[in-house]
Amino acid sequence: MLPENDINKALDILDKWQFFYGQRAGRELWNDKSKEVQEQDIADFNRDIEYLRSVLK
Repeated sequence: MLPENDINKALDILDKWQFFYGQRAGRELWNDKSKEVQEQDIADFNRDIEYLRSVLK
């Protein structure tokens, strides 16, 4: 069984993704962000993916 803090962090990541991908406006606003902000968002997304993979193994 996963520790509660890992479960909560994983749920927070999924909530963030659901909010962003669940609405067209969020995706459209992201396109207007600067390249630097987009690059950081991509790095954060990849970090989140790796975290989820590590706790689900």
